[in-house]
Amino acid sequence: MLNWLRKVQLKTVFEGLIAVILAVFLILEASFAGELFASEALAAGEVQTAVEEPVSAQEEPAAVEMAAAPEEPVVPEPAVERTVVINPGDNVAADMAVNSAAETAAEIKNTETYQVEVLDQEEAKAAVSQASRNSRSGCIRLLAQTVWGEARGINSKVEQAAVVWCVLNRLDSRMYGSTIYEVVSDKEQFGGWHEDNPVLPHHEELAEDIYDAWQAERDSGETSELRTLPHEYRYYWGDNVHNWFVTDSVYIGQKGYAWTWGLGDPYKESREEYLAKYYPTKHELTMMAQTVWAKARGIDSTKEQAAIVWRILNRVQSEVYEDTVKDVLEHKGQFNRYNQSLSIDRKYYKLVVDVVDRWHQEMNGASSVGRVLPSNYLYFRGNGTRNYFYTDRHKSRTWNWSNPNPYAD
Repeated sequence: MLNWLRKVQLKTVFEGLIAVILAVFLILEASFAGELFASEALAAGEVQTAVEEPVSAQEEPAAVEMAAAPEEPVVPEPAVERTVVINPGDNVAADMAVNSAAETAAEIKNTETYQVEVLDQEEAKAAVSQASRNSRSGCIRLLAQTVWGEARGINSKVEQAAVVWCVLNRLDSRMYGSTIYEVVSDKEQFGGWHEDNPVLPHHEELAEDIYDAWQAERDSGETSELRTLPHEYRYYWGDNVHNWFVTDSVYIGQKGYAWTWGLGDPYKESREEYLAKYYPTKHELTMMAQTVWAKARGIDSTKEQAAIVWRILNRVQSEVYEDTVKDVLEHKGQFNRYNQSLSIDRKYYKLVVDVVDRWHQEMNGASSVGRVLPSNYLYFRGNGTRNYFYTDRHKSRTWNWSNPNPYAD
């Protein structure tokens, strides 16, 4: 289409030039005719002047004689006025052709200039985009977007970090691209990444820490403490809850070949940090209320009923048992009377919330919160009217209820 347009435009220019040449030729012809007319008139005037002048007395006799013989005066022929008629329309047409040619040429130039400018802008934009992607902040953004796309449903920070290390392992191998963008944008490999993926603060923080650790590895040659995935692991698959990493694509789907997290967990919180943040869920609060109903509904003392809740939380606090209320209560052989079908009494639920609030304050540094059972008492037995709490399985020490009673009963 562009070539055809240019041909049409060139044809218009050519026709305009022909009209200009014709106009110039007609103007030159008129000018030449005027000069010729002026030349003939000048010649005629010179002849007439020569006839009218008297003969000098010093001329030769023959000449005098000839002059004496009168002759008819030479009358010059009247000058013929030659008029060259130029059609004004020719000039107008020529002017229009010239203007049209000039405008066409300008349009072509402007079109080509615009195309060049657009091309330059696109190239500049692409260059800026590429430079941005390859910058430190751009790389961190790409990695954070990949974590969101590939591991946002995974609760384990170690497994989320492994996704980032998998990307960097591929980049180090030089088999999957020379930049982080080339690695993550390969839809055959990281289908969860997209340039519109959000960048969540905790994903960005994770990506930044790993990116800097990876750069330090390249500079020093030493393995970073934050590395959670060995260099040779470059493939993985997942189920939105866990990801499994392998060294070759032929092992995808075979958990027996998956990485076993032998490098440890650099993100594992201390026991104190975990307990300070942990607060049982609503479901776990309900589970404890059901346990109080099952284990202490026949006991009149609110203090002894509260001790059931403190014993559960003591196990969560201990390094011997599970880290959550749910896991503690579902531990086989420990709370054999608990099941989800137990009744839920509102007063027991309120008691559970009260005890959990006191315990949570204690985990965050408060003292004298109204604890009715020391933290080392993990076991108990009861007879329906009283419960007895012990520090070990052998029931060698029984709690004597010496702590103050925070309840009015």
